Amino acid sequence: MPASPAKTLRRRLFRLTRPIFVETLLLMSLGFTDVVMLSQISDACVAAVGLINQILNMIFLLFIVGATGTMVVASQYLGARRHEDFLVTVKASFLLNSVFGLLVSVGLFFFDQEILTLMQVSPELWDDAQSYLVIVGSCAFLHALNVTQASILRAREMAKYPMYVSLITNLANIFANYCLIFGHLGCPALGVTGAALATVLCRALSLVLLLIFVLRHALSLAAPKAPKNDLGTKLRQILHIGLPGAGEMFSYSASQVVITYFINLLGTEALAARTYLMNVVIITFIFAISMGQSAAILAGHLVGSHHYQAARLVGAFATRSSLKISLSLALLLALCGPVFMPWLTSNAAILHLCLGILWVDVVLEGGRAVNILTGRLLAAVGDPLFPLITSIVVVWSVATLGSYLVGISLGFGLIGMWLVFTCDESLRAVIQWRYWQKGKWMHKSIC
Repeated sequence: MPASPAKTLRRRLFRLTRPIFVETLLLMSLGFTDVVMLSQISDACVAAVGLINQILNMIFLLFIVGATGTMVVASQYLGARRHEDFLVTVKASFLLNSVFGLLVSVGLFFFDQEILTLMQVSPELWDDAQSYLVIVGSCAFLHALNVTQASILRAREMAKYPMYVSLITNLANIFANYCLIFGHLGCPALGVTGAALATVLCRALSLVLLLIFVLRHALSLAAPKAPKNDLGTKLRQILHIGLPGAGEMFSYSASQVVITYFINLLGTEALAARTYLMNVVIITFIFAISMGQSAAILAGHLVGSHHYQAARLVGAFATRSSLKISLSLALLLALCGPVFMPWLTSNAAILHLCLGILWVDVVLEGGRAVNILTGRLLAAVGDPLFPLITSIVVVWSVATLGSYLVGISLGFGLIGMWLVFTCDESLRAVIQWRYWQKGKWMHKSIC
């Protein structure tokens, strides 16, 4: 007896989610590995790297313009079986992110001191922060090309190849960190500088491996030669989807940079605690990120072939699944916090702060899971403006302003800020889920 359409969609969704989940887990663990190894040197090293990564993550969102737009546009063209348009989209994506990557690399290399001054980095963190920013930032173009190639492979439902690359680079990063941070196997002990060099080397390795998979597998489509002026059309389509999608992420990330500035005012202990927490709680929303990407790809294919109700069904199922798993993982993390947090730091004040916030984070992760899913889905079906508007209004009025009022003005510190973050995520989750359910996004596809 053949499976029902709903069961077929669920199987296809989970088949795509599995490799993306493993890949995302491995990518997230790269940062966690740096934190664990640097924590053996000092909490100040962890704080410096955490601060710079917050800045870099915001700036690197520029690359999401091309990556998000590419995945959505390419998925819809593949769903419509317009292979020639898919191939031109790939060319446009490479061109766009190559330009973005080079501009960001040059900017971060020449304006490192201005960025650190703007963030009011303390003297005890300055040298490590500057070293990490210059080395990783000047090679930003590697990251730009990597996210582009991964998006192309995922749009072709070939997510297993980025997963393989992530596994290889993860192992390489551990080895490079071991050698360059601590000075083993004849290498100098470089500390934070060693962690930065290891990151760059692994991104270069990833670039080569992904390029091999893209050329051998993702572009193996028979298609007639497309008109030359199609390149400009595809660039506009990528930007039409990518700019609002990246704008939403940029708004959130810019808010986080401002909030990091507020946390920096609380002192090194609060900044280190936040860095530890962000690297720990990642595990609670990795599944939501993975499910969001796979649901977006599948929804893009379905919308491209004009199966709108099927796309709606995929979105509802993916959101419910992510919500349940994120809440379960957050609760498990809070229960196990007293066991694993002492592995990261022996500072009693930081430890006490982290253990209390982990319980607040249980509620926060439910809202975050819904926001991740609905944001990715709305972009995938061609309606990325609503998440952008919601992010700008709610994140800045609730999370940013509220964190200053509650955390700084009222003196509730980092735990008060985390309560504000929970209110922000929950409010946006309700707004975006109701919008998705109303179905106003239908018939906005590019095909």
